[in-house]
Amino acid sequence: MKKILLIFALLSLAFSFTANAQSLDKPNLKWGNPTQEEMSMTNYSPDPEAEAVVLCKTTSQRYDIVAGEFKLYCQVKCRIKILKNEGKEYANIYIPYYSNGNRVGEREVVENFKGTSFNLVNGKVVKDKVSKDMITHEDISKKRSVMKVTFPKVEVGTVIEYEYTINSDLFVNVRDWDVQTSIPVAYTTYEIAFPEWFRQSVNMTGRYHLDVEQKTVNMSFYLGNQAIKCYGTRYEFTGKNLPALRKEPFVFDPKVYGQKVAFEIVGINFPGVAYKSFAVKWDDIDKQLLNDDDFGDVMKKNPLKKEMQEAGIYDITDRTKKINAIIQLLRSRVKWNEKISLTGSSASKALKDGSASNTTLNLMLIAMLNDASIEAHPAVLCTRDEGPFMASRPSMETLTTTVVVIPNGTDFDCVDCSSEHSGINVLNPLMVVNNARIVDSKNHDLWVDLTSKNIATSRCIINASIEENGLLTATRQSVYQDAEAEDIRDKYRDAKDQDEFLQKRFGDDNIEILEYSIQDIDDFTKPVKETIKFTQQLTATGDQIYVNQLIFPLVSESPFKSETRILPIDIPYKENHSISIIFTIPEGWEVEETPQPIAEVTESEGFALKIISQVTNNTISVMCRLSNNRLLFPAEEYTGLKMFFDDMAKHSKDMIVLKRKQ
Repeated sequence: MKKILLIFALLSLAFSFTANAQSLDKPNLKWGNPTQEEMSMTNYSPDPEAEAVVLCKTTSQRYDIVAGEFKLYCQVKCRIKILKNEGKEYANIYIPYYSNGNRVGEREVVENFKGTSFNLVNGKVVKDKVSKDMITHEDISKKRSVMKVTFPKVEVGTVIEYEYTINSDLFVNVRDWDVQTSIPVAYTTYEIAFPEWFRQSVNMTGRYHLDVEQKTVNMSFYLGNQAIKCYGTRYEFTGKNLPALRKEPFVFDPKVYGQKVAFEIVGINFPGVAYKSFAVKWDDIDKQLLNDDDFGDVMKKNPLKKEMQEAGIYDITDRTKKINAIIQLLRSRVKWNEKISLTGSSASKALKDGSASNTTLNLMLIAMLNDASIEAHPAVLCTRDEGPFMASRPSMETLTTTVVVIPNGTDFDCVDCSSEHSGINVLNPLMVVNNARIVDSKNHDLWVDLTSKNIATSRCIINASIEENGLLTATRQSVYQDAEAEDIRDKYRDAKDQDEFLQKRFGDDNIEILEYSIQDIDDFTKPVKETIKFTQQLTATGDQIYVNQLIFPLVSESPFKSETRILPIDIPYKENHSISIIFTIPEGWEVEETPQPIAEVTESEGFALKIISQVTNNTISVMCRLSNNRLLFPAEEYTGLKMFFDDMAKHSKDMIVLKRKQ
């Protein structure tokens, strides 16, 4: 009898879990009335670590004709459950829209927003609505704005629900559907119907399954008092139990790799009207940018001509020195305001404020370079945290910022003013992309690959002597170039003083610093040179001494901890590092053991590591070379990459063993 009761209890428990899963697979679509299961839910079983979960979200886009013009209405309804304290931030809603200076007929308007917080209080559901004072609008550029909503009385266990409609005059610009978010999505749908007169294409990205239904439907519109009927094509997409896009090591932004559906209207063939194409060419985008007050006009006039004359910059004959002098002058007058944008602002405003976005600075720099007889152009691109970018689909919407491209014979140099402590060919890692388009009124379809322009390079030479008691005394001389030099400069400036800088840099290396010097830390035109004299107490047992063959580990531990990986791996920049070490061993001692030579390479010749040691009389020479020629590794290569870094951490601890001669 007890066994029967136990089986019955287990079956009841299993049924309760199944019922809960079904409530997510078949979501509650009665808006304004969360279910008891939703209110009492304490975790999301497919992802127990989730801070919050999108229980249900529906997106519907429909067309209408108003005053003889097409309109596009996007209606969104969403219900989110807050599961942990950290999840409260998901009760702050951001709705971007195209404001365009509030120009009628050329804008989007967010309408009919409704929001409610639902909480269980003494077993009853209590509702608190979003009031007008909890809603604000903020301009994020000249043409774009964002509506911000803060929900009331949000606690762990709260369910928030909201809905709104975006009324868009820009009926050709169909909003992309970003299916995944930074929290899991239990159920989501998207539908849109296109009249038969529209010619459209659809692009789906991501690795997860969506149910897709495409069917022909009847549609009707009113043009004045006249009803116009037509057929249409309706697309319906449904996603269930989609995982969160969580931050992982070496990913600029997970959303780049999320599930997405994007539509593009390429043309309209309305009855009685000639076919109108909306297909955009890159040349059209070039012209639009060059004619923009905050882009093309900024490049037309040198804002610091007088200052350049006074500094004698026009008389400099060396090309590189002239470019660097112009960069230095601009930075002395206008600082980067830490904003990355596609368009800028006027040079006069930047000079008055003393700060500006990277693109404003880049465009000002172009004007100064061209005035100094150095040809320079802006190159527009999509940063690595905003992709994916497809050059085959011209669109202003996919572009996010600029860099400066300076032709140099058959090659080119580049500069970006968001890299504050660097000069030529050192870029913010976000800008290191393989497709950047040069905007030039005379030459068209010019694309450049920036991935070879931001290499982290270092050379290190160590001379070390070892005493019988195991005390190692050494001098390390290092030269850091390009991206590696900028990284050192950033860390040096971030530290409150040199002591803090040294502690963060060498605090885990078990050394005592005797002397330290660093050169050209403030001169971005030169490599950074560093010299450190130090001692290190090695492990000595009387007849044996154990020496770490690299002294300073390449990595103390692998950054890749998970056994599996969902997202690709973004590497900030290519790398090339060399280390040369000469150990002098004490008299009366000899080498008992050296580590085996190391030669490892990841797939497709990405990361490569070589370490080799050689004994000659009373010296040991160690040569180490670490390089990387790739910026993107697909998730399928994660296992090999993890193994490489695990091995590198292991080999960073490999020991040379010395023994006393008999």
